Amino acid sequence: MNQNLHSKRLQGWQGHLLYHSLFLLLLLLPLLLGKEAFGHKDARMEVYPFLTLLHGRIGTVSMLWNDINFHGFPHFVTNGYIFHPLFYLLLPLLSSVSTLHWTIFFYLLGGAVCCTQVLKREGFSNYASMAVGAVFCLRLWPWMFAPGNAFILLLTPLLLLALQTATQRTKKAIVMGSASIAFAWLGAHFHYAVILMAVGLFFAAAQMVKQKQNRKKFLLAVLSMYVIGTTIGLLRILPALGYAALSSRGALVELESRTIGTLFPFLYVLPDFSAPFLSGSIEVLPYMGAVPLALVLIAVGSRWRSSLVWACLGTYIFSVLLAVPHSPLLALLSVLPGFRALGSPARWILIGATALLPLCAAGFDLVIRDAGKAQQYVARGMCLVGGLLAAASALASLLPTLLESFQGSIARSFDARFSVYLETIPSKAAEALGTHREYLQIFVSRFLPSLAERVSTQYGLLQAHMLFPILTLLAGGLLLMPRFWEKIPAAKRGTVLFTGCTASLLLVYVPLQWSRTVERGNLEEPSKTVVFLQENAQRSFSFLPSRGLREQLQLRNATQEEILSAQKHIMFTNQNLLWGIDTADYYEPLHPLRMARLVGAIGSEIVRLPEAESLAHSSLSMEETLRVLQQRRFVVNLLGIDHLVSTWPLEQAGFRKVHTEDVAEGKMLVSVYENPDTLPFAYFPKEIETMEPDPDGAYERLLGLRGNTPATLIECTECAGKERHSGLGKITVEYKEPTRVGLSTSSTEDQWLVVSQNFLPGWHMLLDGNRSPVSLANTVFPAVRLPAGNHEVILQFTYRQLLEDSIALLRNPQASLWL
Repeated sequence: MNQNLHSKRLQGWQGHLLYHSLFLLLLLLPLLLGKEAFGHKDARMEVYPFLTLLHGRIGTVSMLWNDINFHGFPHFVTNGYIFHPLFYLLLPLLSSVSTLHWTIFFYLLGGAVCCTQVLKREGFSNYASMAVGAVFCLRLWPWMFAPGNAFILLLTPLLLLALQTATQRTKKAIVMGSASIAFAWLGAHFHYAVILMAVGLFFAAAQMVKQKQNRKKFLLAVLSMYVIGTTIGLLRILPALGYAALSSRGALVELESRTIGTLFPFLYVLPDFSAPFLSGSIEVLPYMGAVPLALVLIAVGSRWRSSLVWACLGTYIFSVLLAVPHSPLLALLSVLPGFRALGSPARWILIGATALLPLCAAGFDLVIRDAGKAQQYVARGMCLVGGLLAAASALASLLPTLLESFQGSIARSFDARFSVYLETIPSKAAEALGTHREYLQIFVSRFLPSLAERVSTQYGLLQAHMLFPILTLLAGGLLLMPRFWEKIPAAKRGTVLFTGCTASLLLVYVPLQWSRTVERGNLEEPSKTVVFLQENAQRSFSFLPSRGLREQLQLRNATQEEILSAQKHIMFTNQNLLWGIDTADYYEPLHPLRMARLVGAIGSEIVRLPEAESLAHSSLSMEETLRVLQQRRFVVNLLGIDHLVSTWPLEQAGFRKVHTEDVAEGKMLVSVYENPDTLPFAYFPKEIETMEPDPDGAYERLLGLRGNTPATLIECTECAGKERHSGLGKITVEYKEPTRVGLSTSSTEDQWLVVSQNFLPGWHMLLDGNRSPVSLANTVFPAVRLPAGNHEVILQFTYRQLLEDSIALLRNPQASLWL
């Protein structure tokens, strides 16, 4: 009797919580309890740095504004981190690295448990629901280090639970559904928020078909969830739309390059497979485990006439049509406002991946009872595919050994064939070619072994990303083979199949996860260059860091440790946030075009610009690039950059080297250069040229200026011409906080005041306590005309002002100062 009670207890949410906790602990063990961190580039360049920025600011108004990149930007508009409840709980207790890992764990855990509850409510067995819950929480595995992606895996089943209970507990369902949609808009990628709502609509349609009563009540509840949730989401949607209007993202996003391709079907069997002849972008990993995939196929084969199969497959096909290249459906939707700004069409596959989950659960229950011939065919297919892959992979492993045994024959064959070839061409050509005979022979003798070694490393059977998927495929096929399956007692089949599903996931994902981690020290231990910048730089800039890594470190021959070390030394994308160093550069999908053009003009590699406006992506030689940088040194000055980090000799551009450090045992030299001519944070300019607001015209006019201290270009309404002022007076920075700057000024004559900080939606200026209109200096900075005398100037960023500016920008963009 106690055993029965214990069994029933494990079937409740407590048992689900225990199982999924153990599952995810095994998967994330080196991250949660070890000294490892996510190794993905975006994790190191975006997620960890931004959480480090938030670490000392969470819960304060300063968390709204990143003041140490790009002269300031409201980072939450893009990443939504300030809307993650767990960050408020964990950041005060843990490091930023540990906070991310435990946040991902709790989000995935919640998503897996809630998904299990959804499936149980739909009538699937306990074991089937738990197994599919584990599959679901790994749907975004390639990008699960992103908090917003993990968050969406929690919010999606929460929304489905709300829809399931919309007619029984309407008020609670509306609250839960509204909160799920609101948090999706506030804390996740906007594309995934749209996908969550689409999944909810598909599920709501299915519930409507099942509903025989209270359909009107159900529809009103669903409508309330979507309206309330989206209305709350406007707190982030409106600023994002406003900043999108200031950026070039929509015009430069190429949807066709981010669709799924020929690689996609292979990933259902081998999750880490790649080949030069296969293409496609992977946002949602198709791999769901060998046994769960088999269960989907069994459900389709056994119940292909059922409404469940048709509904799920129809939804899956719809998502594929949104994600494939040259899709007419994608072309039709891409004309909708804002659709292109959502980004990669490959993300739409998440809808289809979610639609396959009920089929997996249905297949599980069918196999427990009797799946018929479909189970036999699927099992045989798994063994056949697994056997062929094992043979091919074994051959790839043996290729270097086989080639080595024939190396002498290959060399002799080359000599013979080369001699014959020389006799067939003109004597002069044969004589010229003969002088290179030795080099050609070396190339042949080295190229083939090198190619064989690469094939063995990539596709060999002893490689974890090949071995474990193949093993689980073969083991799953044998398990489901009727001659073996029928020997298992009926009472134990659920347990055995559940164990098989879990094992097929862990055996594949655990080695893959371990192989994609790096030591935390790369994120927590500063280099000597970083320490130098912390002590000496007011604002820095990394000049062509990727090109330096590519050409000087020779990435193909560098180890991962050398690459990570080099990126840290050269202050690669956003890594300044880890160390609190102010830099002019920034990786930001919604970067304002005005500032992006300025940093692009002096060598930023990461801003999204047309090639003609990007110095880094021009076809110029390095000598010509340095000459252009020297000509544009005034841009470096007006951006307030006093130190530049580079692997290139910036002495040729007129800068003085003040620090040098060897990287990767002398393979690369990183230097810091001083720029003594930089302009201060706030100043009175002497020479001034004024013009009407015009982003394109101002940019072209600014680049046409010359000299280290050219005239300051100011855009203001109803003004045009040249002015000259003394520039004399006193400016005191009373306080400088991320969202508030206070200045006191004194001058005996009228002056223009320029403050070297991004003036963007959300900021306003108070002059002597009163709101003051603001002009733009050098296309980006706030400027105000001050009468003679003493004045107090305050620049302040508020959320209310952000919403007001965003609405005004969207309603009447032509009247905007920025456009």
